[in-house]
Amino acid sequence: MIRNRTRYISIAITFCVAVAGLWFFRDEGSIATFVENWSLSFEKAEQQCRTSEGLKVLDCAHWAVHAPIYDSSQFAELERWLTPACQQGGWVECQRLQKIASARQENTSPWLSATEADAPINIWPHIKSSEVPLSSSEWLYNALQGAIAGSQTRVDLFCGNLTEINETLVCTSSNQIKLNLFIGRVVAYIEQNRRLDSYQNHAKNPINRFWQGVDLQREDFNSAVKVLRQLGALAPEEDRLWSWLETKSWQVFLAFNMYSVFTGIPSHEFLHALYFSSEEFRGAARSVLENRNIRLEKLSQFIDLLYKTPDGFIISNEKQAYLFEHNSSYLNGEGRRVIAQILNALPMNFDQTLIDKLRQGY
Repeated sequence: MIRNRTRYISIAITFCVAVAGLWFFRDEGSIATFVENWSLSFEKAEQQCRTSEGLKVLDCAHWAVHAPIYDSSQFAELERWLTPACQQGGWVECQRLQKIASARQENTSPWLSATEADAPINIWPHIKSSEVPLSSSEWLYNALQGAIAGSQTRVDLFCGNLTEINETLVCTSSNQIKLNLFIGRVVAYIEQNRRLDSYQNHAKNPINRFWQGVDLQREDFNSAVKVLRQLGALAPEEDRLWSWLETKSWQVFLAFNMYSVFTGIPSHEFLHALYFSSEEFRGAARSVLENRNIRLEKLSQFIDLLYKTPDGFIISNEKQAYLFEHNSSYLNGEGRRVIAQILNALPMNFDQTLIDKLRQGY
């Protein structure tokens, strides 16, 4: 899964590390503390923006775009922050306002029509499938359409294939917290060294407020679901989602919060698909990132906090996605050098424009 990152999250992480040390993150309560500090960092930034204390207009627009957004009212408020930033010369903010205005004028949003097999109104998820594969750029536009539709949407998940990478199923989610609740036990089994949680315990995990995306390989999904079904009864929503995924043909499954469309989150998930599907890209990333001379201290601390696994395959996958994603928080001098090393390690015939397509932002 992927997290929502900004300078404020980096501040929260740095603060936690400085005060408590890495050993602190090994405690069971460390995730709860981290999520709480993460939330407080955004609340502090919001308060400063609303009272005009300390933060500039451009900083406030940056905060508004990257803050964790889970509903339409939060997304609608983006324009309040983007407009003055655009007026002060922020070309990115102007571009985003234009994209919002353009998408709002469209009357073909798939989010506003009924799903292919509507469930009872209170049963999650209502899923709608794209009739054709979509490119990574088109998936970004689809997410923006969903974010604008907001409370009017009749769809929980809009899903379809990714044109750039075969056998990749993508879903954009209108309720990321519910997606985290009902796919999270599968992810935890894979990414947390085969951890087995009951649904009741998983539902209490504060990390459900943090994850903004999902990435799974089919073989991992199958093995996790088999074990979890044997463990005990599933929540009805888990059973519906897992059963639906079992009926679909895919080797890689990706999902992300539609309200995170202006962040690096979609690109992060697309880069996971590349890592899973391309032996050449995966080999280049692992050869560099698993070199003992590569430090990447802040990124490594963050990964150690969230991924309790000794599996180098998983750790390297997360590191490469954080480094390559759009507007990465980890592109300091070392981060840029590591990216260059990975690109140099790719075979001469590898089409690096594919990486550029998947890294794009919105």
